[in-house]
Amino acid sequence: MSALLATLAGLTVLLAGVGVFSVLACIVAARRRELAIRVALGARPTALVAAVMRNAALMIGPGVLVGVAGAFIAAGSLNTLLFEVEPTDPIVFVGATTAEVLVALAAAYVPARRAAGIDPVRALKA
Repeated sequence: MSALLATLAGLTVLLAGVGVFSVLACIVAARRRELAIRVALGARPTALVAAVMRNAALMIGPGVLVGVAGAFIAAGSLNTLLFEVEPTDPIVFVGATTAEVLVALAAAYVPARRAAGIDPVRALKA
């Protein structure tokens, strides 16, 4: 049962990372002209990366809050599977939340770097 739960947890982390990457890739594609204009006006690539990562943080934050609340509510059903650990152990919650946020931010970094490399001439011609 523990192996099954660990596998499902790993798939959940992978799915969350792919989801964050997909949504941010679509957002960056939709904002391509705006980002190209910013580059044409002299915006630094680091400013574009920061803007996209800020957008990602605004998306990730509420998801983390809802996820932690849902996990806290559902934790009682895992009581029979746990050995010497409380279902609402704060260290486990903080560790899992930190890991998920790091995966989400790593997934968001790829579209952010792609946004920083936009060629304004090609993007505005398209």
